[in-house]
Amino acid sequence: MKENPIIKLNWLILRPHLKKSLPTLGIRDVDATYKQILATYKAELASLPEYGPNDILPLILTHATMLGAVYQYCQPKPSIQAMTDFYQELVMGSKLILWGLRHRKPLTQSAIRKQIRQAKKSQKANHPFTWQYQVEPGRRRFLATFSRCGACAYLTSRGMPELVPAMCALDYEFAKAGHYLFLRKQTLATHGPVCDCLYIDKKVVTTDQM
Repeated sequence: MKENPIIKLNWLILRPHLKKSLPTLGIRDVDATYKQILATYKAELASLPEYGPNDILPLILTHATMLGAVYQYCQPKPSIQAMTDFYQELVMGSKLILWGLRHRKPLTQSAIRKQIRQAKKSQKANHPFTWQYQVEPGRRRFLATFSRCGACAYLTSRGMPELVPAMCALDYEFAKAGHYLFLRKQTLATHGPVCDCLYIDKKVVTTDQM
């Protein structure tokens, strides 16, 4: 699987934050370990089949690949809470990404229509590590129900299913930065039948939901 320009730019932005955050996992020789992590990430990515026209969210798959590579070089293995904190610090520590999240508008009518189109496209996806979901739109809200998760499938296939919740937790941080509410009752990573992801504009949220 090749890195498209967006993926390359993403890791160019996150590289300094990755190196800065490695000591929180008990890694002392940051430069040497970073080189090993990067080599493992590149090798893993090269081993994956290319995404087809209906496969979605390749960037998130590269995050799973990188997180798995980091985890491999942690001795002793950190707790999942430590990996969760590491991943959040890595992504949310970027001012550029924070700026993008604050200016992103996922609950406009056009944004929801885009989600509906992508969900329909995902039903024809055939990559082993892709996502499939359906969208139920509403007024300034939508429910995305995922029946397949590429990150969960990938990390499970590599013997690291415990890492998936560390990635899932970032959805709540994105919502905080984006000023909308994110709710989820179950996930594939915790053996639920689906991931039920509800995105709601805070202007229309109910008291119970808040």
